Amino acid sequence: MRKIFYTLVLLTSFSSLSAQTLLGENFIYTVGDTLANFALSNGWAAFSGGTTNAILVNSSSLSFPGHVGSSVGNSVFLRSTGQDCYKTLSLSVSSGSIYASALVNVDTTQATGDYPIALLPDNSTSLFTSRTFFRRSSANHYRVAISKSSTAPTIYSTDSFAYGTTYLLVIKYTFNSGTTTDDSTSLYYLSSLPLTEPITPTYGPVGGTQTDVLNLGRFALRQGSSANAPRLLVDAIRVSTSWSNAPLPVVLNSLKINSVNNSNQLMWSTASEHNNSGFEIQRSQDGHLFETIGFIKGAGNSNAINNYSYVDNEIDAITTYCYRLKQLDFDGTSDYSKTICVAARKLEAGSGSTTQPNPFNTELTVVLNSALEGNATVELVDMLGKVIAVKSVNTEKNNSSVQFDTNHLNNGIYFVRINQNGSITTSKVVKR
Repeated sequence: MRKIFYTLVLLTSFSSLSAQTLLGENFIYTVGDTLANFALSNGWAAFSGGTTNAILVNSSSLSFPGHVGSSVGNSVFLRSTGQDCYKTLSLSVSSGSIYASALVNVDTTQATGDYPIALLPDNSTSLFTSRTFFRRSSANHYRVAISKSSTAPTIYSTDSFAYGTTYLLVIKYTFNSGTTTDDSTSLYYLSSLPLTEPITPTYGPVGGTQTDVLNLGRFALRQGSSANAPRLLVDAIRVSTSWSNAPLPVVLNSLKINSVNNSNQLMWSTASEHNNSGFEIQRSQDGHLFETIGFIKGAGNSNAINNYSYVDNEIDAITTYCYRLKQLDFDGTSDYSKTICVAARKLEAGSGSTTQPNPFNTELTVVLNSALEGNATVELVDMLGKVIAVKSVNTEKNNSSVQFDTNHLNNGIYFVRINQNGSITTSKVVKR
């Protein structure tokens, strides 16, 4: 299905090869980590530049209406010199065309341009192909270019593009069988997502006299030379053998959540699907660490609108939950939806129990219903559902209140949960 999310797009059918996504990268890693940190097992490898200016995971996720990777995960920031990295595609391509797309937001460029993005053969770290260049054209604008290889000429686009604006970059490389030097490459640099491949690229197609590469099997991020290279954010990388599978996703038409009684109901729909195995439903209490709590089977291949829902009954009323979908293809590739959250319930105390003062500062007193005799448990809980403190009381001995020392707590919202004779009540309290 490649891939869900955000605006309505209709697709035609493709062969099994063209339906494959060879690389999908939203940089869903720990912010500040080195991209080529092998401990992350993320598939990125450093191959040049040593450890100077290692490429780091950045917290700024790029947004682009209609794109599969818009506002999903994080990004990486490329500087004007330093470490280079590549990630190997799931399949090397040696015929037809290959499309590589990414969201980019350029901070600065220089008078002599350089290429931070390129493709590589599956066994090379030097045969940079489809080199994508950025060069300053004015104080507020820059130009782009693409070169097939190191010996091919670099001629920049006549169009200029604004710093600080997110664009969709698409590289196309076409293998031709006429000679060993007739392959070509093109560059699309777009401010909106077209439904089909544009007839005219931003620049290209261009070729060159250098011998064509035998295949392409790696996506490279390059930090270039200090005198020439740009500074930019890169996000939402997609590589495939069709336009509709790389820059153009199958779209999730909607994703929303309703809280009903003691459950959260997720609802979403798709406009069309291709090779969609289904959706993992993932849940988190902090918006970062997710666990899979369910699976909904997809329609496989469909050009009709399909509606889906999932009910999460395993929730705590005073806990905030975040959800996302992990969409899975039959070939094992996957992608994520945006994350949506539902706030904790604002339940009031019942059975005559009260909290005072509210808001509180250094101490909180909970007064229980003295008409209900027996043992009671009183818990102070934070927004994530973590029990901060717990006390027990026996109201038969005329003990109808408990006190919590809250001097060490941060300001914010908390909950008092009381279990008194099997009756559980919850109330919201605020520390200021």
